[in-house]
Amino acid sequence: MTTVSVWSDLPLNRWLVLAAVLIVMLNINRLIELLPYLVRAIIDWKANMRLEASVPRTRSRDIISISMIFPFCLLADRYGLVTIDALSFCPGHLSALATGGVFIAYLLLRHIVYIIWMPEKSDASTYRMARSCERNYFIMIVAAELFTAGALSITGIPDEAVRRVLLYGLAALYLLTLTRKSQILSSSYNPFSTFLYLCALELAPTAMLVLASLKL
Repeated sequence: MTTVSVWSDLPLNRWLVLAAVLIVMLNINRLIELLPYLVRAIIDWKANMRLEASVPRTRSRDIISISMIFPFCLLADRYGLVTIDALSFCPGHLSALATGGVFIAYLLLRHIVYIIWMPEKSDASTYRMARSCERNYFIMIVAAELFTAGALSITGIPDEAVRRVLLYGLAALYLLTLTRKSQILSSSYNPFSTFLYLCALELAPTAMLVLASLKL
């Protein structure tokens, strides 16, 4: 992977950053309108249900969450949050695209497992809600990580220190996401079914990605 000091000097990365800023700016009004509901979802898991009850809000949420994938992948590549050895053979100027490909593959794997695991019972609505609520937390995760990276970079602290802070923050927010998902599932499923869901659809794919890119 490209080193942090060289990353911002690559012309392609500069254009990608410009595109990411443009994408964020185009969705800033939606994000501001949705922000109170996302904050409530962090505090209270039931707020996810209230958000899902509004079609316009869920539509805005989905648009924002998709748009956040791009800046998140750039941030991950910029600070080496994904350091899979197989990507070391990728040319430096294409590292951001390679990181994006890894993240897209991770999302596709989760989606495939989600479809296979989909229950046929009437309480499948709870299952779908637990799945869709991750978009709420993904938006907050990306927003928090972007803000943290920007704030720390201004202070002039070493990039490796910024990377570690981002990793620890990402882990903490991901644990919060798992907690809220388990609470939603527990409202309709027994503890064993909830545990199986978290293992199959969350912990297993994420553990594969973390173990492949672990470089603490």
